[in-house]
Amino acid sequence: MIKNILFDVGNVLLDFDPERFLKEAGYTKEQQEIAMRCVFTHPLWDQLDKGTVMEKEALQEFIKADPAQEALIREIAGRTKETLFPLSYADDWVKSLKAQGYPVYILSNYAGELYEKTKHLMTFLQYVDDALFSYQCKMIKPDREIYAYACEKFNILPQETVFIDDRAKNIAGARVFGLQALQFTSYEETSAGLRALLGK
Repeated sequence: MIKNILFDVGNVLLDFDPERFLKEAGYTKEQQEIAMRCVFTHPLWDQLDKGTVMEKEALQEFIKADPAQEALIREIAGRTKETLFPLSYADDWVKSLKAQGYPVYILSNYAGELYEKTKHLMTFLQYVDDALFSYQCKMIKPDREIYAYACEKFNILPQETVFIDDRAKNIAGARVFGLQALQFTSYEETSAGLRALLGK
């Protein structure tokens, strides 16, 4: 029986879309490719989420990926907060689950400095019971230890909890740990899947 809901944030309750930002900001296709390669898909991005590297250190590594593009890389790295966009359904989804009596928690891979710059977009946080962001515990999904840490912190049992995340590897990691899990595809599809799981 499911008693708790555990949400990811990026691309579930808040849209993380570097491509959209780059396009809307007017960068050329070549600049967009450089930004994606040197910043957003750089291996160090995960270490920012883990809280083991700070933005200043990461920037130096981003630049090393393409030194000729240093000015562009510096500019993009200074605008990462613009890659996140509110999702209209997020607050109401959390509130409706709370109204049905389900405790709602957050487990998200998120860099500390980026969190401070974008937490104002996470209006749903005021409705959740508790939240754990990866930078706070120096762990990262899909590692088993972060699921264990979250369940202990929230005092919840994995078999009584459904975890919702957009990434297949995080869903797989959650299931191996013992959580029930639902991969987010769209609000319509995933909320329907959740209702079915909850027997609603």
